[in-house]
Amino acid sequence: MKITLQELNFSTLVRYCRDFYHVLDENRSRLTPYFFWASKQKTPDFMTTFAFVTMYILDTKYKYMLYKICDKEYDKPFVILNDSHVAGMIGLDKISKQKHDAEVWYWVSDKNEGKGVATNALEQIENYSINNLGLDSLYACVVRTNEKSKKLMQRNKYNITDIKYGVPISVRNPRLVDIVHYRKTLSK
Repeated sequence: MKITLQELNFSTLVRYCRDFYHVLDENRSRLTPYFFWASKQKTPDFMTTFAFVTMYILDTKYKYMLYKICDKEYDKPFVILNDSHVAGMIGLDKISKQKHDAEVWYWVSDKNEGKGVATNALEQIENYSINNLGLDSLYACVVRTNEKSKKLMQRNKYNITDIKYGVPISVRNPRLVDIVHYRKTLSK
């Protein structure tokens, strides 16, 4: 098992889009409560998925351009590969050079759970955050009922900093949930 991260860009999209779509399609019911784009209503077929990911890449490129021009926060998504097959995604949102931190998020397919894929990807994203971005800390927002993600955070030495009750799951997903906030100071 070799876990690698591939930055999500147009080249990655073209190379792995069919594999990504099949992994997403197999995991829709589990992903839909957390990611609005996973539901059948949002991405019912391959072409809609391709178009949605294209728009997501354009959005991340736009945010990066704003960062370069006026120092705004930006996002950096990666595809998680397990032996060159899509196993999920991981990324950094709200990368802030002023605060020296970012929000980390991830999802791993059912068939890749329990194999250390998420742990390995999280370690790689932490190293990338330190070595490539110069960040001091990462934080994560985990739905309180997501026991696997909470355990992953605890195993990787993320500490609970706050719990918010009855808040939207994200800016893009208005579903109200309880969110556990975790943070980890990165050691250089």
